[in-house]
Formats: sequence, structure tokens, C-alpha cells
Amino acid sequence: MKRKFLSLIIAFVLTCSGLVFVGCDNESGYNLDNLLKDYKNSIESMENVNCLTDYSIEFDYSIYVYDGENYLSQIINSTAPYSYLTSFYNPLFDNSMKFVYSYIDICSSNSINAPRDVRDEIKSDLDDFVVSLKKTSVAIDAVGDKLRKGNDVNSEDALMTLENLFNSYDELYKSSINFSNDLSKLYYDYAVVTSTNYANAELKDFDANNVVIHLNSRLNNHIANYTESYITMNILGSNLSNDFTDGSVADLPTNYTSYKNNINVVDDVVDDSLGNKINNSTQKERFYNASLALYNCLSVMENDYPLYEEAINSIVYLEVITDLNATQYEKTCANIIKNRAQVIENTNSVLTEMIQILGEIDG
Repeated sequence: MKRKFLSLIIAFVLTCSGLVFVGCDNESGYNLDNLLKDYKNSIESMENVNCLTDYSIEFDYSIYVYDGENYLSQIINSTAPYSYLTSFYNPLFDNSMKFVYSYIDICSSNSINAPRDVRDEIKSDLDDFVVSLKKTSVAIDAVGDKLRKGNDVNSEDALMTLENLFNSYDELYKSSINFSNDLSKLYYDYAVVTSTNYANAELKDFDANNVVIHLNSRLNNHIANYTESYITMNILGSNLSNDFTDGSVADLPTNYTSYKNNINVVDDVVDDSLGNKINNSTQKERFYNASLALYNCLSVMENDYPLYEEAINSIVYLEVITDLNATQYEKTCANIIKNRAQVIENTNSVLTEMIQILGEIDG
């Protein structure tokens, strides 16, 4: 899928605005009024997948009942490697969809003045995502069926079926990331009206409202970006699904613990009215410096995005870094992916600092 340059990726640190929608021709491409409805209807068409009231997605293992017991839920909740569904695969999926869950309702408006190709790409992303979700849904059914028939959870057939389910997440991750990336483009480029660049403003002219008002959306988008980076560098092209099911590893990867801890710190909801408190507090300079640091991180990500897009579409990172015969071009692509991951880590540190400041102000 063609991913376009995110021209306003640094919008929230540059601007102060509300959401203002401008009318456009409803016949010009996909009708965005249908986006949320199509999303919900597609999910609810799958018996073992639920769309919750906050638009998040839940895999429903409770429907698998035999002899009066929810046998699949019991196994997944208590037995490794089946438990990795809820401790590893599903949390990564939810984090990759973090922006979608939070902003699909706002983006579901045909009053957003987006061009036809952007609208149609959103529909294409949704269709691809639904196809991938259905494949995972079918793979869950296969595991449920295999265990309902009395197969031991550690039998070769049962574990092979589980491995196939784990493998289905690769495609699901890729489609969810594409959907999230393009929905964030729709949101920042067309739904949010922006003004007032403060990047060169002195501290005395800095208005923290310009940053705080967009911080929630940026936190959600950052979590999706961080998850994309983690999946790209640690999941795609790995042997994890096989290692989990054949007993080669007895626990989750240590780098996942680090990733999860960093995500937990920034997985927060900010009171967007705190800007005035910052402006009138002794923390204003500290927040100003953090905002400039965030501006720099997001600027680097924006400027490097075309190279990053080419890199992830050209190589499988884990294959290249273990290939002694990798070409110079492949090594360069791997370095681009690695460098972006470092910028994302830096962004996480800056956002952590900003949340800490806001917590002190609000407390």
C-alpha cells in the first residue's frame, strides 16, 4: 500500500486549534460518514470478535463451550504457550490500533475536506484490515475446534494449530499499522485546522495551550508508532511463533518487557485544560524546553519518513541483520529502521517528561 508523506506530523507542537470540518463533495471518493459503521459492522460479522463501546476490538474466547465449560478461555488464561495470546500478541495488536480506537469516530465524517485518493485509501486500508482480522478469527476457530475434540493442549496437532494462529498476527499487525498510519494522516492533514507556529518563539511568548490541546492525539499516535517499530524489529521475520510452541523459549522476550514498561508510562489521558496552569506556573520553562525537544524529535521523524517507508517496504529487518551476505543497500535500510527506533525512544522520554510535568501541575 502506498503510504504518503505525513506533512503535518508535528502539528500539535506547532499549533493551537479545534476540530473544524469543511464541506466537500460526498460523491468524491469513499463516504467517510460510513467509516465507523463499516468498521463496526465488519467486526461484528465475526462471531468470535467484538467491537466494544470505545471501538476497541476484543477476541471473544468465551463462545467456545464444551460440556458446560468455557474450555478455550480457561486454557488461554492459564496455560502457556496459549496464554501468550493475551500477554503478548493481543496487547501488541491493541497498541498498534491505539490511534484508530481513539479517533475513528472523529474521522468518520464526510465533512472532512479530504481528496478522493485519501478517502479511497482509508477504505482500502479498512478492507485489508478486515481480511486480516478474519484470518485471525478463523485461526482462533481452528484452535478452539482442535481442543474441543479432546486433543491434549501439548499435542503436536494442537500446537501446530496454535502456531498458525500466532503467525496470522503478522499480517494483522501490518494491516492495522497501515490503517493507523493513514487514519492519522487523515486526522492531522484534513480534520485538524491549524495555526500559529511557535517553534521560534521565545519563552515569554510561549503558550502551553498550543501543545497541550493536541497532546492526547499525539500520545495515542506515538504508542502506535512505537509498536510499529517494535513489531518491525522484533516480530516480523522472527521464529517466535515456533519458539513459543516448541518450548524453545519459556517466557516472553526481555525486550518486550522494556517496550511494555515504556508504553505504560505514556499510555495516559491528559487534561487538555492544563495549558493555562503551565503558563502561570514555575514549570513553564521546563515544559517549554520539553516541547522544543519533542518538536525536534517529530521533525526528524517527518523528514526521514520517506526513507523509512522505503526501508520497511524493501527488507525484513531481522533477516538482514542476521545475513552475512546482506547487500550494502539492505544494511542501509536496516540502519534507517534502527535509527528511527532510536528517535522513537527519545520521543518516549520527552513525552514521559511532559506527562510528569502535567501531573505535578494537576496535583
